[in-house]
Amino acid sequence: MFLVQESLVAAIERVIGSTVYNTLFIVNEDGQSYCLQGGEYACAWFVSCMLVPYNIIHSTDINVGRLVTLLEESWTNGLVEEFAVDALVEPGDVIIWGAMVFESDPRSHFHVGIALSATEAVSTSYTEHCVRKHPIQSKVNGSIRPIVQIFRPVWEKISARLWDRMSDRKQADI
Repeated sequence: MFLVQESLVAAIERVIGSTVYNTLFIVNEDGQSYCLQGGEYACAWFVSCMLVPYNIIHSTDINVGRLVTLLEESWTNGLVEEFAVDALVEPGDVIIWGAMVFESDPRSHFHVGIALSATEAVSTSYTEHCVRKHPIQSKVNGSIRPIVQIFRPVWEKISARLWDRMSDRKQADI
């Protein structure tokens, strides 16, 4: 059986400081666009890229709202549970922080990251433009950013599903 929770948390710890999730190009009506602004809007891309290989969600996204929809689909399939915002956070939990307005952008933005422990999370930093570790209850612009949702993968189901998929591949390779 795969130890998915341990593997995910170990992978996340190894990307702290990385800027690899800052870059994603899309083609829009004007041609090519650099949509993550060098890491300012990279949180959903980072989190979804970390979750997809472990089959916690089925696709990546660059938008926190659409990432929440992917997590809710996994909840419907029994792969993720949603917890109250005052629940004790566990390693691997996906945390959605409330919308805030930043000086550089008048639109409000939600934020997403993954818990490393009950007190620390990893997400992308809009100021440092990299993946960083920070307190779960951290201040942004002088105020604590509120947690609005917590999603917890159902590790046993995800592990069994991943094991079944890998076993099927091994059989096909024989």
